[in-house]
Amino acid sequence: MISNSIPRRPHRGASRAKRTALRRRDASALLIFLCPSDRKKERKERKVRKVPTLQDAQQVFERGFRSSFEQEPRWIGLENEYLLVTQDGKIAERETVSFLWHALIQQGWEAVYDEISKKVVGVKRKRSISHPSSTYQYDLITVDLGYAILEIDLAPAPSLIVARSHLRQILAAITSLLRQKQVVLLGYGIQPLTPPEPTLFSEKGSSDLMYELYCSENAPRPDEHGVDMHTITAARQTHVECSAEEAIPLLNALNVTSGLRVALLANSSLWRNQLGPYKATRLTFNTWLWPGRRAQMGMPPVFRNSEHYIDYIFHFRSISLKREHMLYRLDTRTLFSTFYGAEQGQLCTGEDGSQKVLLSEAEDVNTQCKFAWFTTRLQPGYGTIEDRVSCQQPPHEHWSASALTIGLVENEGPLIQLASTLSYDRWYAIYELACEHGMQFHYPGVDLDDYLKQILIIATNGLQRRGFGEEAYLEPLVQRVAKHCCPADEVAKLITTGGIKAVVAYGNMESV
Repeated sequence: MISNSIPRRPHRGASRAKRTALRRRDASALLIFLCPSDRKKERKERKVRKVPTLQDAQQVFERGFRSSFEQEPRWIGLENEYLLVTQDGKIAERETVSFLWHALIQQGWEAVYDEISKKVVGVKRKRSISHPSSTYQYDLITVDLGYAILEIDLAPAPSLIVARSHLRQILAAITSLLRQKQVVLLGYGIQPLTPPEPTLFSEKGSSDLMYELYCSENAPRPDEHGVDMHTITAARQTHVECSAEEAIPLLNALNVTSGLRVALLANSSLWRNQLGPYKATRLTFNTWLWPGRRAQMGMPPVFRNSEHYIDYIFHFRSISLKREHMLYRLDTRTLFSTFYGAEQGQLCTGEDGSQKVLLSEAEDVNTQCKFAWFTTRLQPGYGTIEDRVSCQQPPHEHWSASALTIGLVENEGPLIQLASTLSYDRWYAIYELACEHGMQFHYPGVDLDDYLKQILIIATNGLQRRGFGEEAYLEPLVQRVAKHCCPADEVAKLITTGGIKAVVAYGNMESV
């Protein structure tokens, strides 16, 4: 497990001064204990080091996005999370995951190993059709923070039609294997029966990091769940390419209107074997669990430009960085901006327990962007805008959430105009109401049905402009507006009339 603390018992020959330097993570004080050649090298590096500026990070950030999309379509990337459940809705055994990796490797998939434990934590396969400039050319199957949350990340695709074809093939292979274990891949946003607990964490290094990060920042809460709540939720996240010029206006518009998408896509009301007070329970966990990191969660403020955005995310409390494939934990008591602007660097602890002085780089902006846990965020490392608001959707309406996001990005102007019709505070209130009630709420002065219809028209026009026929996947959302019913409402009816087996049948991805 990753620890930000220095070992409490240095070797017996360590002096008091050295122990003090280690405890303080004081990189400059530690230099005097290095061997002469190391000290000389370190001093030389310090002498020539140019501390990166916010403008340096801004340049890296903006270079990550394409210049325009006049001739080529925007490529998309899908991240899908599914629940591994028994036929009566309980969480599947950990052995199921090991069986799945072994079987897929036999079918030609390549094993993905954890860098520390060396255990298999996923499989990948190269895509025959790949983005001309992307380094992400593999379909990846892995697990999320919870071992029973199967995550399928597709390589970039030119259209939802192509992505759908690939995902259906992968789902067919997985569900066929799981059938042998009487396990179901569930298209739903949260584990419906089994409560969260620490034993559900996966064996990935990121799980250790999240667990230790949470424990270091939050006092134990008896009788309440903690960071283990992240082990039972499943999302559908959609990446769409955007340009540097579009990035901030699109981000603002998608974030403030996120409540409209929540109203359409909420699908996580049933958990711990009861219907909770929220229809999008999954979206409430971050603010419950991370009171010291509220600025990183949910619906962020409106940003003036990319410099404002970068400055904002640099003022999060630090988490981690990667260097040479190793994940290092930063001092979480300080802001990332403190580390970024420091001349001398910071002594950090890696996944394997090793310690290293890390110096900031302008490229660290790409990693820091991943710690913006907003409803929508920018990913310059991929050149995309990522919509993260959707709970996983049922199989018969599986593509609607991604179609909605793609269409809105393609029709930026009308989306921005719609976003400007209400104040930020009113949009925020709509977001909170949608998390709780789905479509079934009233807000003074706002015709919710009209706004939902407007956002679907904007998305339809955007998809029609692409020319792939993707607008057909919006039809389930049109029907939801007509019935004032989101998937969470359907699940509530099913659990009442047919019990948990009816819910499992409704979300069984074998029927996609």
